[in-house]
Amino acid sequence: MHKADGDYSREAAVYEALRDARYPTAGVHTPRYYGSWTFSVPHPSPEDHEEGLGRGSVSSVLRPVRMILIEYLDGCTLHSLMYDKKGHYIPAVRNTYHESYRLHTWAKLLEAQALFDDARVRNEDDAARNVMLVPRPTAREPLSAQPTPRVVLIDFNLAVACDRVKHEHSPPLPPPESELPDNPLQDWWDREAYDFEGWVPEWYETDDKRRSEWLLEQFARANASKWRPLYKNH
Repeated sequence: MHKADGDYSREAAVYEALRDARYPTAGVHTPRYYGSWTFSVPHPSPEDHEEGLGRGSVSSVLRPVRMILIEYLDGCTLHSLMYDKKGHYIPAVRNTYHESYRLHTWAKLLEAQALFDDARVRNEDDAARNVMLVPRPTAREPLSAQPTPRVVLIDFNLAVACDRVKHEHSPPLPPPESELPDNPLQDWWDREAYDFEGWVPEWYETDDKRRSEWLLEQFARANASKWRPLYKNH
């Protein structure tokens, strides 16, 4: 029960931090958040069983039940497209889903992670199983031939809303240095896709020049005004 309480408090804190952020993600990169509650529910104790309390009887023991209410997402996880039911990678995934679709979702995932950083949320579990695509993609159709997907991050029981954690040995974080979030290029210029390696095109992992050109097209040039100016030498 103690672990469940911790999961609940972390997840609720993260949803509230993302809702209140200067660049909110709710309804775009995270589910819409409608609130969290704790209910006290009667829970039979061993003494109640011994005394023969049956249906309709009220127990003297109350158990707190936690609830978080979020948006229903009609889609699928990225993991379900990349792996079979035994957890084995599906090599055909790159041929099954069009490259334009896969690159679009990858760009949106990098954008989401940048906005999480700006909201001072440290997401400790951004694996493919915690990334949803809404709606589910159509096999072999280019991005232009199907609905533009939402890329939605879920499951924040391991995440940390840094501004909402109080610890005597952890001083408050300084205010943001810019009115704009950090550009994803800061973190992803020379990084591989890690857990998403089988989702991005093979050239993204093997051709540094082509990957750099794609990143510049997505997050610099015409899109540079959305992000803080680069402060690393890229």
